[in-house]
Amino acid sequence: MRRATKLKYCLTTSDSGAWGEDADGAHDVPVLRSTEIGLNGSIDAREPALRSLNPRDRARTRLREGDILVVRSSGSDLHLGKAGYVRESAAGLSFSNFLQRLRFTPAYDSRFAWYFLNCTDAKQQIRKLSSTTTGLQNLSGGLISELEIPSPPLQEQRHIADFLDAETTRIDRLISLRQEQLTLLNERSGSLISEALQPDKSEERILVKVGHVCRLHPGISPSALPKADDTFVVRPYLQISNVQSGVLHLENVPHVALPGALANTAKLRRGDVLTTRVGDPDKLGRAAVWSEELADCLFESNIFALRPDVNLLVPEYLALMTRTAYGRHYFESTSSKTTGLASTNTGKILGFRIPLPDVETQRRHVEKVHKALAGMDRVRVVLTRQSAVLRERRQALITAAVTGQLDVSTASGRNVTEGVSA
Repeated sequence: MRRATKLKYCLTTSDSGAWGEDADGAHDVPVLRSTEIGLNGSIDAREPALRSLNPRDRARTRLREGDILVVRSSGSDLHLGKAGYVRESAAGLSFSNFLQRLRFTPAYDSRFAWYFLNCTDAKQQIRKLSSTTTGLQNLSGGLISELEIPSPPLQEQRHIADFLDAETTRIDRLISLRQEQLTLLNERSGSLISEALQPDKSEERILVKVGHVCRLHPGISPSALPKADDTFVVRPYLQISNVQSGVLHLENVPHVALPGALANTAKLRRGDVLTTRVGDPDKLGRAAVWSEELADCLFESNIFALRPDVNLLVPEYLALMTRTAYGRHYFESTSSKTTGLASTNTGKILGFRIPLPDVETQRRHVEKVHKALAGMDRVRVVLTRQSAVLRERRQALITAAVTGQLDVSTASGRNVTEGVSA
């Protein structure tokens, strides 16, 4: 392990930013927020917030290339302490009061410090130093300055930073390639469903409204329930984050207490098609089929449960129809939109018109599509696993290099991405 020193002895500046007032068109300044800092320490300076700062704060918060920004407050352990390195694209911008700027003395290489702040050792120190207030984890400038940072000679710091620049760039390129492949795979999945199920011109006059073959059941809101007593029962309770396109994520399902009679009437049944009422515009209305994965499960009011007449409509067929280009266009064009969010309502869900062949034909369509999607899912699992492995190896490489576990003068990148081909 390397000799370490307190971070405060390596700094010329450690200060927080400013948020100012709402943009007024006269004194607007681009201000970086914690959301502009990625988990890998990159800073996306393309769309900072526009805020009105007074002349003093504008001058005080102007960033220089080589500054480091540390996230001081977050509701997530993952994001607390994220450190972004200010490159040319972000120089000259200001930064918000949820960020701490670190500016280093000439005797310390800020790139080496940036890599250290994004390594496992620093993250462990940050967890010990942080405190929790009203659900947020917080770091003061004083606490950040108490971090113990390795302190090799300046020339060695630069050599390590150069090595990590080259190796992480190579790993990041592979991660980006995997993400592009996943995006293309998802697009192909949507095209496949559309090609199999989307109505053609000859069918447009015989489309059937979902409301003619389904009953819609709204979810429940815990805030509308009476105060709990001894007659209440506890039940699992799906939230909107549990319902994704074609799949249910059930790893973290909360529970709710409510009267037993209400629990019995509001629970989901096998074959219910769950669809979302609010969310991102491109995700609104996408559906998944409930197969009684959890007993006596309830669902929140931002989810609708469509209960098909199984003699007329196969639940899986309806769920797939919401994923066609035709279905996506319907929900996106009929939704009500606010800033960054969209919503739909009972009438629009029940007004969704679909082709309705006989049940056996629907089942054949579903079987064919699911078989093709299963092959794509296997590829998706491989790509996702490779992305995770690359991120883990990136993190391990940084930690080993800055803490002295890896001698970068003799290290080679041959094994960094072993088993993960381009």
